[in-house]
Amino acid sequence: MIFLLHWDPRGEVEDYVLHLVRGLRPHAERIVAMSNGALTPAGRERLESVADAVWERENVGLDAWGHKTAMERFGLDELAGFDELILMNTTFYGPIGSFASTFERMDAAEVDFWGMTEHARVVPNGFTGRGVMNRHLQSYWLAVRSRMFRSDEWLHYWENLPEIRTYLDAVLKWETELTTHFEELGFVDEVAYAGDHRTLNPAMFDPETLLDEGMPIVKRRIFFEDPMMLVNERVAAWRVALRMMESGYPADLLWPDLARHTAPRVLQTNSGAYAIDTDATSAYDAAHPLAIAVAVHVVAPSGLVRVLLSLRALPGPHDLYITVADEKTRSAVEAALAEVDDSHRAWVEVRVLERRGDRYGMEALVVALRDVIDSERYDVIVKLRAVERHRGADVQEHALASLLGTPNRTANALALLQSDATIGVVQAPIFAAGSQDLGDHPEAGFDAARSLARQLGIRVPLDDAIPLLPPSAAMLVRPAALRLLLDTTAVPSVRPHDHERDLDLLLGGARLRLITAAAGELGFRTFTTINARYAAALYDSLYFAFSGNELINAGPIAHLMYWLRKARPRVAQRVDRPYQRARRAWRTLREARGRQDEPGVEA
Repeated sequence: MIFLLHWDPRGEVEDYVLHLVRGLRPHAERIVAMSNGALTPAGRERLESVADAVWERENVGLDAWGHKTAMERFGLDELAGFDELILMNTTFYGPIGSFASTFERMDAAEVDFWGMTEHARVVPNGFTGRGVMNRHLQSYWLAVRSRMFRSDEWLHYWENLPEIRTYLDAVLKWETELTTHFEELGFVDEVAYAGDHRTLNPAMFDPETLLDEGMPIVKRRIFFEDPMMLVNERVAAWRVALRMMESGYPADLLWPDLARHTAPRVLQTNSGAYAIDTDATSAYDAAHPLAIAVAVHVVAPSGLVRVLLSLRALPGPHDLYITVADEKTRSAVEAALAEVDDSHRAWVEVRVLERRGDRYGMEALVVALRDVIDSERYDVIVKLRAVERHRGADVQEHALASLLGTPNRTANALALLQSDATIGVVQAPIFAAGSQDLGDHPEAGFDAARSLARQLGIRVPLDDAIPLLPPSAAMLVRPAALRLLLDTTAVPSVRPHDHERDLDLLLGGARLRLITAAAGELGFRTFTTINARYAAALYDSLYFAFSGNELINAGPIAHLMYWLRKARPRVAQRVDRPYQRARRAWRTLREARGRQDEPGVEA
């Protein structure tokens, strides 16, 4: 008997949940899904297609009270007819391979309850700073044999379950106490994957060792954890994903789910969504060419010729749409078109949109070219800008070189979209070498983007500081990934001064910040393509940044230690030992806390 606890902020049911239930089906006589929160009609229908029953409740008491409610509703008399009860949630991907070997091995174990993984004992308790956090089975998977769940002790435990209002309550009053409570009553437990792990919390911070041991699940949290925490904990989430897929786990279950629930820059970093192109060969399938539209917004006509020349790298015919702010600029555009001949240019149209502050060309894209996006004629839109030669030329040149630098480079960028339906945006990287513009656009404020996202129904977490799409706004994008941005009636509640150009800047900047999140809401992820020469130029600076690892996501004390090592090495030597001891203690506390945002708690 399985009680599967589910929670989704949208009330929906992702494909990975259906896959999980189907994987459990051969090993369970009954599967009852309990949703902590209301489901959409479509979500409920999807869950009913794989579970024996689907129940909904208000999300009060988190997992503990969800399981308590499910058992009470099912009935203890009905439950008594089963040999094993499994309480689990949907905070993990699986099966990686099959659950068969796990169930076969644990069915033979003479135990009263068992879990997939455990959290080690921690002193002091990382959540309170004092006392002990007991070693415990982690609550995303708790299997209980009939001797235990039919006992008076089990009934008494749940009848007296304390009120749980917060995640901290769930950890301190339930998860970290349940194992010890029943051990002290004489019940015997076992961990399915209790190998030699290098961390207190292997489900989060040692997933590859667990995969080596044959564990058929991977925690979702790994992929949307703070990238700097994963660096410090030596977790390569991209490698975990690769191993999952090598074991047969479908990529189209993993990436769309994460795209809808993870800040775009976090997901790209954790998933390793970067392609370093050497220009050596082309991966583009010319036998099945993409229908391509090119959208160029002209900020300054002087930069248009360079853009038009770069389009010669496209692998086949394309339609060209150029947007300008006035009729005067249209004349200059027509002169540039006459100057640059391109045999691949099948169609040209120049459109006027009077938006003076549209620096990034985002308003031109979603307003002036809305019919192009909606037409379903194109597989991909190449979005570019033409800017002044003496202003932003390095950023512009870098964007063109990254996406359209050579025929092979362009073909390989398009091949990413051609070969992987989960990729919605392919972008150039931020131009960081010798440039002050690292993508932090003051006019594209976070508050304005967040306000616009609420109105557009975009619930993907937004990147806090630097948006993923660089200020060049150059990208290859599927028209379907832009759909949520086409509602031009939405205006940020955060307003600039009463000046039309300021509002255009705010809208364009906010949409720039939202491009990757809007794509993510629809299940598309973003890939960055980097040419090998630029990647080589960045290597030394990146290595230097990471060589001072304590500065990554660090506070003032770490920065002070870095300065002491450079300027006062003797002083640094005297204070380094106590400083390192303090860092180790903090790391232990932080690991114990687990940084868990999901409804299923794991200390």
